Amino acid sequence: MPLSRTQYDQIEDIYRSRRAEARREAEKKREAILKALPEYDALDQAQRTAALEAFKASVGGDEKHRSALVAQAQSLREKKEAMLMQAGFSPLDLQPRYLCPHCGDTGRREGRSCECFEALAAQVAGSDSLSSTGTDFSDFTLEWYDDREPLGAFGGQTARRAMEQNRDAALAYVARFPEKKGNLFISGPVGTGKTLLCRALAGSLEKQGFSVCLITAQEFFDAAEATAFGREEENAYLPELIRRAQLLIIDDLGTEFTSHKLAQNALFTTINERQLKGLGTIISTNESLNEIEDHYLPRVSSRLAGDYEWLRFVGPDIRLMKKTAEKPGVPS
Repeated sequence: MPLSRTQYDQIEDIYRSRRAEARREAEKKREAILKALPEYDALDQAQRTAALEAFKASVGGDEKHRSALVAQAQSLREKKEAMLMQAGFSPLDLQPRYLCPHCGDTGRREGRSCECFEALAAQVAGSDSLSSTGTDFSDFTLEWYDDREPLGAFGGQTARRAMEQNRDAALAYVARFPEKKGNLFISGPVGTGKTLLCRALAGSLEKQGFSVCLITAQEFFDAAEATAFGREEENAYLPELIRRAQLLIIDDLGTEFTSHKLAQNALFTTINERQLKGLGTIISTNESLNEIEDHYLPRVSSRLAGDYEWLRFVGPDIRLMKKTAEKPGVPS
């Protein structure tokens, strides 16, 4: 199946995340084993030393010494395995346990794509929520915003001038993204173009080869719940994309139906971890910062206020206006 560069990047990000997680789990298991069996480490070091010395003897042509060292290394290995088994562990506990045992979560097997790669590619390519559907800034037009009435809340600017500034700020965000992946907080009434601007941002950066994950708030919290409760979901790869995509866009925050406590923790953990990793995050919402503070606790709204550039949207519901083809006038 044809995949875009962005989709390949998404898949590679998933595999890297899986391998890293497997290595972390193996290291945690090793630490638990060493805590329960302090003498294991000495046996392990002795076996490694014997194996290294056997290699050196082989290179030097000393076959007799090599054979003795090989036997010593084998004896130490058997002692280690017996010690592990007696304590209720397995030698396999010390090895990373990859989700795909055939390719070790690399996606390649015997010089060709592994079956797990084909399955993952089908999931990524088939997910509408991860695609900007080719939208760019040419789709974000200003003609639907009124250019007659000055708005006190926007310093006397008209809605069109205020939205022009938002568009320019979004273009600037795209321009600096390769060097600095910052954050945007986009808020305003329903139907004023927030989702369209999000898709323009996503499409523009996808065309540059960046990995983008564009999802609704409901999809975000559904993925968080699936992870929290260990449920198997059709989009099981989504939590990894949320963590690792170079740009994450959560659209329509505040419209989701989910548990209050989970929403607080999942949202804060995500924006905090992505901030620490220097990844870009964009959040759009119909709610104000005060309303978000009421729903998600002060630490979430504080992070949004302090670390995100705020773009305020204004205007009527453009989707309704498009149905009647009524556009606001401009001064004569």
